[in-house]
Amino acid sequence: MSNSTSQLEATIEGIQDRFRIQIQLLPTYFVGLEIDSSGPKLRLHQSRYIQRMAELLNFVPSSVSTPMEPGHKLEVSPVTNDDSEFRKYIGILLYINRYSRPDVSYAVNALSQHQGHVTPEIKTYAKRVFSYVLSSVDLALEYGADDDLTFRAFVDASYMPDAYTSLEKLQIFPQNLQDNSFPDAHSVSGYVMFHCGNPISWGTSKQKIVATSSTAAEIIAVCDHMDTFPPCAKRYLSIHIC
Repeated sequence: MSNSTSQLEATIEGIQDRFRIQIQLLPTYFVGLEIDSSGPKLRLHQSRYIQRMAELLNFVPSSVSTPMEPGHKLEVSPVTNDDSEFRKYIGILLYINRYSRPDVSYAVNALSQHQGHVTPEIKTYAKRVFSYVLSSVDLALEYGADDDLTFRAFVDASYMPDAYTSLEKLQIFPQNLQDNSFPDAHSVSGYVMFHCGNPISWGTSKQKIVATSSTAAEIIAVCDHMDTFPPCAKRYLSIHIC
């Protein structure tokens, strides 16, 4: 994005030299993403895409105000299976989360870990998250002008979210830190990055190693997500650990 006409024209000419492109000065729709520039801020959302997916799935929404209950634990089933309906929901939710709905990042990441081990409870929660997205279909990301060009990243981690795998239990059985006998002891990391005051990247993931303190969990979170930050941002990045 630029306010310089000469820079925009030079960029467009450079792209046209190598690719066949179509230029829309005020696009309103792109691959499921709606772009509303009618107000003082640019708004990005996926209302039509979400409603269209609900129609294709013959989805009957339930009344929910959050994607998941705080602190809810989803057990991973030892049974291996392949549920095509669940994969449809996860695919749709991943696409929605990636481009316009960071508010469902944690829930979608948690559900994605159950692919191949789907239970009725897990499928119910996938539908719950989709119900939440459908009931809040008017939510949008807003982008405005800001003179602060700093890239700011906010990173946080939930330290050992499962009460069953407490630090004391891991200390009693320290060998489990090496053989991953307590997979649910892995903390969960999350981040969001802003540029010019606007969100440009976000994500949630389970940490690959077990942290033995909340401080360690947050340091691991920063290290894990540094690889996801755009290379151009790292030089001017301001990281805030929440």
